[in-house]
Amino acid sequence: LYRPQIDDVRAEGARVCEVTRLAMDAAERSPDLMAALFSLGFVLARHVHRMTDMFIEVHPRHAGYYERMLGYRTAGPVRICPRVEAPAVLMHLPLKHAEERIREMTDHPGNDRRNLYREIAQSPARTGNGGLTRPAGRACAGFLERIARIAWSSSPVAPPRPW
Repeated sequence: LYRPQIDDVRAEGARVCEVTRLAMDAAERSPDLMAALFSLGFVLARHVHRMTDMFIEVHPRHAGYYERMLGYRTAGPVRICPRVEAPAVLMHLPLKHAEERIREMTDHPGNDRRNLYREIAQSPARTGNGGLTRPAGRACAGFLERIARIAWSSSPVAPPRPW
């Protein structure tokens, strides 16, 4: 659907990954769960597979969320995704930006609730301080946190404190 746009980034020397088919039941959504999912994806892409850039396709009405909360930028026009027969827009995130924001939020978390990097920096998977604060998605997020904890323990941006 967006091969030319992604290939343009590859041509600049980037190692890209695409996150696809990410959907969540509305009853299970929470910042904790989104932080756990993004945290795991970030560690796997950046530190395990050494990717430099991440792409996602989202419904255009969700694009603003990914821009505000994670710093994604629109990278392609709205098109109809044949898999789901719905509009989609390509979004791009340089993983160096994500890494810098995680470090920044770890050192200076502030109180901006409209920033998912704050949730990631303070997540139990990063800090080891217990479970989720919201009941929604607790089982799924608990599993993701265990995986993320293993991944973060070998990450160069892992916090200096012990698990």
